[in-house]
Amino acid sequence: MIRQATLSDLDCLIFLEHSCFNSDRLSHRQLRYMLTQANGQILVAEQSGAILGYGLLLFKKNSSISRLYSIAVASTARRKRIGEALVRESEIFAQTRGSTALRLEIRVDNHASLRLFHQLGYKKIKELRGYYEDGTDGVRLEKQFK
Repeated sequence: MIRQATLSDLDCLIFLEHSCFNSDRLSHRQLRYMLTQANGQILVAEQSGAILGYGLLLFKKNSSISRLYSIAVASTARRKRIGEALVRESEIFAQTRGSTALRLEIRVDNHASLRLFHQLGYKKIKELRGYYEDGTDGVRLEKQFK
């Protein structure tokens, strides 16, 4: 089940963040801000009371392009289409907010995520040299909604 995250999910989101990412992690403070004050939404994938993944959407005032800022899936839940479900729900949520496109950045060495986003219709719009904290290159992808 995909649902909107609440403040009570914060500890689980922090755990996911630290278990999924070695660098460029969102802090406790940043995630709390995203849940309470940011112009965005965190969606969580939950099964039997356990949060298996999350997707963080950001909306910019006066822009019709939304940003999928972060997506994380627990290692035990990978290859079960949780990431795909989070992306699809993020697209729906963005469209209901009036967005005409969804954009995101991915590390060039994250082959599984790149494959997923290409299968879902995302196109590369920019290469990002040294984009990540550890110097790894990234790529910006975008999907236009019809």
